[in-house]
Amino acid sequence: MSYAISRLGGLGTVVMAGFVLNINIMRDELGLNPRLYALWLLMARYVSPLGILVIFANVLGLYSVTFSVHWPWLLAILVAMVVLGETLSPRLRQALNTA
Repeated sequence: MSYAISRLGGLGTVVMAGFVLNINIMRDELGLNPRLYALWLLMARYVSPLGILVIFANVLGLYSVTFSVHWPWLLAILVAMVVLGETLSPRLRQALNTA
């Protein structure tokens, strides 16, 4: 159970870093150029949370994930998350435009 709780802590950290913290401060702290920061932001906002949620569901026994079988569904969910997220919040476009 403690393993599952640590996944929730990781999810909260990634969501906070991707959505809450100031874009300029994060880019300066990470020391990345604008293009690499945009890639980091995409990973922190969408790829990492999806991966953490899949692992969390697998650990709790809610859903058994076999990546070789389920990768099309995971990719479709990831694309939907990116489209919806970037439609609602333009931070990634802003990061790319400053490049």
